[in-house]
Amino acid sequence: MVDDGMIKGIIAGLTGALVQNVYAYTAKHFSLTDTLYVDVSRSVLFNSNYQGTLATIVSLIGHFIIDSFWGILFAFLIVNTSSRFFCLKGVVFAGGIWFLVRVVGTKIIGISVLSRNNPAVALFFFIGAVLFGLTISFVLKLLNVFNEKI
Repeated sequence: MVDDGMIKGIIAGLTGALVQNVYAYTAKHFSLTDTLYVDVSRSVLFNSNYQGTLATIVSLIGHFIIDSFWGILFAFLIVNTSSRFFCLKGVVFAGGIWFLVRVVGTKIIGISVLSRNNPAVALFFFIGAVLFGLTISFVLKLLNVFNEKI
């Protein structure tokens, strides 16, 4: 199937971004949050929270690109480890990203969406990070299993 680690990482990252956005839009639909991943992306890309279809599309593209990058990084880091505790490694990796983004986003860059530094917003993004970590590790494991069978 796919024998290129970078392509596997991109596929895993894109899938993780998709899961995060479905989770976020579902949470917003049920009034569990008012902050979405696309809002963070808007703040980073435009230094503002522009509304509208074009801003949403560009922001989603930005989110999918950065999550593809994280998927690539995870794919290359995981190559030299055993396949044991694959999902735990994904969750810890994504938890590290969550913490890094929170610290850099609020303390260094001052991203307006992340600056609303309350426990509910932090927990919302942490759950999204866990989902991302589980997704990228599962997708990479799946791609590696399919690759071995072919």
